[in-house]
Formats: sequence, C-alpha cells, structure tokens
Amino acid sequence: MPTVNSKLCYALGLLAALAASPAAAQKMGGTLTVAFDNDTPIPDPTKAISLSTHMALKNVCENLVNFDDDYKVIPQLAEKWVEEDGGKAYLFTLRKGVKFHNGKEMQAEDVKYSLDRLRTVGSNRGDYEGITAIDIQDPYTFRITLKQPSPVFLTSLAGPFGGYMIPKDLDQQQGGTIGKPVCTGPFEWAEWQPDRFLRLTKFKDYAPDTRFPGPTGLGGKRTAMVDQVMLRIITDRAARVTALETGEVDFSSKLDISDYEKLQKNKAIQGIETPVLEWVVLWLGVTLPTSNDLKFRQAVAAAIDYDEIVLAATDGHGVVNPAFMHPSQKIWRTEKTGQRHKKDLDLARKLLKESAYKGETIELYSTKDLEYMANTALILNQELNAIGLKTEIKFLDMTGLTATIYAKQPVYKLAVMSSSGRYDPDQHYYRRLHTGVAVNQYSNPAYDRIVEEARTTMDHDKRQALYDQAQQILMDDVPGIVLFNPSFFDATRATVKGFKPTSMGILRFWDVWLDR
Repeated sequence: MPTVNSKLCYALGLLAALAASPAAAQKMGGTLTVAFDNDTPIPDPTKAISLSTHMALKNVCENLVNFDDDYKVIPQLAEKWVEEDGGKAYLFTLRKGVKFHNGKEMQAEDVKYSLDRLRTVGSNRGDYEGITAIDIQDPYTFRITLKQPSPVFLTSLAGPFGGYMIPKDLDQQQGGTIGKPVCTGPFEWAEWQPDRFLRLTKFKDYAPDTRFPGPTGLGGKRTAMVDQVMLRIITDRAARVTALETGEVDFSSKLDISDYEKLQKNKAIQGIETPVLEWVVLWLGVTLPTSNDLKFRQAVAAAIDYDEIVLAATDGHGVVNPAFMHPSQKIWRTEKTGQRHKKDLDLARKLLKESAYKGETIELYSTKDLEYMANTALILNQELNAIGLKTEIKFLDMTGLTATIYAKQPVYKLAVMSSSGRYDPDQHYYRRLHTGVAVNQYSNPAYDRIVEEARTTMDHDKRQALYDQAQQILMDDVPGIVLFNPSFFDATRATVKGFKPTSMGILRFWDVWLDR
C-alpha cells in the first residue's frame, strides 16, 4: 500500500501536470450535466449552511473580496479599499456596471443590505459581529467601521462559505423568504426542483473582472463557457458512477476511492483526486456523563493511532493532521500544531479505570454517506475496544449526523464528523470551540481569552503564537481530536475540459467547456 505522503505528492503532481498541459481550442455552448450527491437546501445565500448549496452558490454569487489560488484576499465586486484608523475602518469603492441577475446595477445600498442581513440572520453571522456601522458615502462608496481592528475581517468578507452580495430587499421581493438566489455571478439560478435537479444558466449580462488575465482561486476573470449547468441530484453513489460511465452525465462528484481507482482504467473518463483542507475529527461530549470526565477523554486520546486510522480510512489517500489548519497552510503550521496525542495503551487502560466509565456501551456516531468517515468509525471502534471501552457504532445519514453534531444540546459522547477547511485559524479555533458557539458546548475561559486576543491583534507572529497556546489547551482538554485531512474524488467524461479542483472541494464550473 502506498504511504500517505506518496499518495499526497502523487495527487499534487497530477494536478500540476494537468494545469501545465497544453490547452485545446476552447468551445462555447452546450449543457454540462453534473451528478450531484446532495440537494441544495436553504437556497437563501445569506442563510445557506450545506456544502452542496454553497457548491452551487459559488457559481451564482460573488463577494466584495475573494481568494486567489494562493489563498490571498483579492478584490472581486470591490474596485478597491483603503484601511483606516489602524484597521478599525475600511473605505470601499465598488466596481461600476456590475449587474444582478434581475438587471439591477449593484450599488452601495445593496452591499449595506447584504451585510446587515449577514450579521443578523446569516448562518455565519458571528463572522460579522465586529461591524458597528456601514455608512454609504455615494452609490459606489461606503465605509465599514469595526469595534476594533480585526486581522480576519477581509477573510470573513471572502467567505469562503458566505459573504455573498444580493440586491436590496430581495427577501421582501420574494414574500419574506428567499427561495431563488439573485446575485452577480457568471451563472443564474434558473430552476430548482427539490431532490431532482438544479439548473444554472449563463448570465448574459455578467461583468467579468478584466483586472485579471483569467480565473484565480474563487475570483479573477471568470467566464461561463457552457450555456447551462444541470445539477442532477443522484444521492446513490453507485448510480452516479453508472450515469458517468454511460454518458448520462458529464461529471460525477463525491466518489469513493474504489470508484476512482476503477474509473481510472476507463479511457473515456478522467478521475480527479483532490487533497482538501477538510478535516475529520472525533468530537467528545464534554457536557455529558462519562465523556465529561477528563480522564475518560484522555484515555480515548491515548488509545488512538493516527497513522493506522488514516491508512484504514482512506487507503493512503489522506494526510495525518492533529490540528485544524492543513499542513499545506504553512504560514500557520508550527511544531506545536503538528503535535499528536501519543498512543499508549497501558496509560489508556489506566486512565479509563480511573475515570467515570463503568463498562457501559457508548454509541459512536458516524455516517456511511462518506466512505472515509465510515472507515474512521470502524477503526476507532476497534482501537477503543482494545482498551476495554465498549463502543457501538450508530450510523446516520449525513443530514442526521450534521443535525446531531450541531444540536444546541448535544446527545453524543463520541462522534466522527468532517468539517470544511478555512483559510484563517480564527474560523476554526474561535468559531468551533469558543464558549457560546462551540460545536459540543465546550467552555474554557483561558481558551476563550486566547482566541479572543488572536482575532484582534494585527501581528501575524503574535497570532501564530496564540494559536499554538490554544492548540495546547485543546490537546490537554481533549474536547475533540482532529485526525486527518482526506482527499475528494470526482470524475469527468474526457470531453469536459478546463475543470480545476480546489482545496476547499468547491466545484468551479466557470471556464469549463465541452469538447464535443
């Protein structure tokens, strides 16, 4: 079996080779049919939660700023911005002539409406809580004032899952609830039949960002090459593979490793492996009896073998990572963030005996919807049983597992979950585990003070040192154990050209064309 690092290097090398290969003559038009693994619930751009909805919205909506290929913040709908008062305010100027899909030109009043909505009813409203005022200077200029300087403000505006600009009063125009997104992106949200399909059509009045020579990251000069993108909801993985093999669809998302390896042998199909920033974590119920005992959680930590888990869960298509930030995000990686819990079975058994655990069977939540999550639960079950901890796996569908993990009152003591990566550690360390917003109701005043300070200092080295401290507290308290980063697997017909995967796992359909 190939090692984790060799698999990762192979995948990265393959992506580089694809990017460097000579481009064929591009063609315009046609319909790109995509087998999507999940429907797109809550199509409101402000309130969207699910990754599948954001996958679609990234092709429909735009932000004031976005990320380029190197994870740097670049302008998108903003023409420029000026930092004022040491980072406590930002004066933005908008690009002129940018139209929403309803024909209205985007202006400052739309930005104010969008941001006010994001910070009051947005799914990520915590990202915008530092805004104290949005003052319109003229139709294309506005100032955003913050409570205090913030090193993550521009990152929050960029998302990547949220921060979309929509027309003023769109909710009122749609009867109080937004059921059809209206944005400024290269594709329009044309027709949605829940659990069946979503059709996106080329926006003929789209204003490409000519400041860039071409697309970069989630921004740059983007072009809708196809006339429409048909996202067919095919939840059964085997059915998605069959649809691709028969040519019923051009693109199939969220495949298993076995699918990828099988399809690699088909000359009419191109398999795509993408190492992603997404991470897999074992959450522990810190407020529930037994798992609220620190010695119990420490026993679990001493029982696990990171290498064994990642190899069994991903067949080598993953990378061990005990911290929220991916190893490739080097500006945030230190010796501290690479430190693992040490496997020590004798210590694990000793701690378990000293803990509140009395031999009862504890449910381990996971899902079969993602192969690597199911495999992670299986190997964890074996490792925990080896120290005398009786666990029983409870598989839920992904929707049910997500609802369980993010419930206001946790009911789980052990749960395997994956979460989307982010570009700034604040979006993990603060948003996942700060008191009041913690996924599992974790609360530690010392931890809170550290991550609060990290989101207000503008000094990168100081922030990095603070996150090292936060990571050490998490290693000591064990509210959760970050295990590894997986790869995503997609595949296209050979006739699909120009598709480039992203480390976020977001599917970009701009600048994709059909050679047929």
